[in-house]
Amino acid sequence: MRRGGLVLVCVLAFVAGEGGVLLKQWPVGYAVVVAMVSLGLGWVSWWKAGGTSPSASDASSEQFIEEMKGLCPWMTGEDAVLLRRAFVTMGWHDDLRVVADAAFHLCERARTVGDERRAWVFWQRYLEVCAWQQGQEYSWPALPQELEEV
Repeated sequence: MRRGGLVLVCVLAFVAGEGGVLLKQWPVGYAVVVAMVSLGLGWVSWWKAGGTSPSASDASSEQFIEEMKGLCPWMTGEDAVLLRRAFVTMGWHDDLRVVADAAFHLCERARTVGDERRAWVFWQRYLEVCAWQQGQEYSWPALPQELEEV
């Protein structure tokens, strides 16, 4: 767990543990304000993390993210969030449209900065997810010769 997440969990545990005490001593309005602030902090934390919280057991996924960031010096924090959405967060609960959009935006971003090899990979991921949305299978073609040399 990241440090920010740990701090948030500790604060929420404190607020939950002290909730009964607060209700006895303060008017209900104060307790509602504390709950709303806690909810707001939780939402900001979730939003900054891209809506996901990688598990500690998923070290290979985080290693993949770090390797890609090393290969793509143009990637920003927002691009890393998109990368995680496009490749790592493929659980049964994930919306395929969100995954496809993330791959598409990464493809566009890579093309913008002139990284055609990564743009090709992100485009293939986009096509793969679009095929899944239609209940079809998709096989990635071989990397084009001109991109192998890049």
